[in-house]
Amino acid sequence: MTLSELALQVRLLAKFIAILFGVIIVFVLLIVILLNLLKKPEPKTVYIDPIFGKLERLVFEKGEKQTGLKFVLDTVNGQLPETTPSANVYYIPESKSTLAYLSQIKNLAESFGFNTEVVEAEPIGESWVKFEDATKGLEVNLKNYHFYFYHKPSETLENLIEATPEAKFTYLEDRFQETAREVLRSRGSYPTYLASGKINLVYQSYDVNDERFYPTPSNQVPQAVRIDFFRKDEDLNVVTPSFVESQNYVILAPLNKDVDLIETKYTSFTKFDDNPGIYPLISSHEAWEKLTGGQAYTVALDKNSKGKIKIKKIDLAYYDPETYQPYFQPIFVFIGDHDYRSYLPAVKQKYLVE
Repeated sequence: MTLSELALQVRLLAKFIAILFGVIIVFVLLIVILLNLLKKPEPKTVYIDPIFGKLERLVFEKGEKQTGLKFVLDTVNGQLPETTPSANVYYIPESKSTLAYLSQIKNLAESFGFNTEVVEAEPIGESWVKFEDATKGLEVNLKNYHFYFYHKPSETLENLIEATPEAKFTYLEDRFQETAREVLRSRGSYPTYLASGKINLVYQSYDVNDERFYPTPSNQVPQAVRIDFFRKDEDLNVVTPSFVESQNYVILAPLNKDVDLIETKYTSFTKFDDNPGIYPLISSHEAWEKLTGGQAYTVALDKNSKGKIKIKKIDLAYYDPETYQPYFQPIFVFIGDHDYRSYLPAVKQKYLVE
């Protein structure tokens, strides 16, 4: 064998070994991938810190359980969403009356146009008082200074809710919103979480029989405008007792440059952001089972709805209570056709008071 022939065989052998080595590497990689696919995933460790112990159950002020409802999942991908296994729960300290409450409620009443030398505060419950004259009323909470101001049915109210001539008022929407902000801001009732949250503007009409405002039908000229202020949170969305409207709102009329205050309400509880508890949540699958089992609280549903309700969206959110509740808690929100909206507590059952 010549040197040339030997060199050729060596080169061929080297190529064969390289190819064999590559095949072995690919084969080993395929085995590793296959083993990983067959391997059961290790359960993720969920960190919790339930420092408040068992939580009092949420009260959904405008929700009720309804029997006989049937549901069909109709989300974009046809599947239940992946949700966080735990979430923060915040303590809401309860306000207490102080010696300053007399001057506070007097100043608040005077800011709404009451002559406190003539109109005195009358108790209307354990923690509330009421100012009232011929045309308007004001209810104030003595502990936290939440308030509800309204015009009584009268000639004054009728004059204020006159429909705007020609109904060209949409260019004044910025003015309406700034006026509404000032109504709350000037009374110390515009915290940062409301100032940074969503604002919703809805035109209203007054029903003389019910003596209240309703959203104006598209074929009618509105008489007033309602501006709702919604809370903002850094972790999750925030929903109100009725979902569509907020318990913090201002109604203004007539719809012109001389817009005036008709009605306003401020009911907002400040949560304690320092040192929240961390609680485990039920999964979206468990939430769906509870919904279909009739355990969710319906807060909105078209009266003419029939048959099954298609659930279009499932979300986690915080519930912003209208009455004092000690904890700011996460809930599941179900949104469906026929204007269906419902709420379900999201914290696991074992961490809720029976």
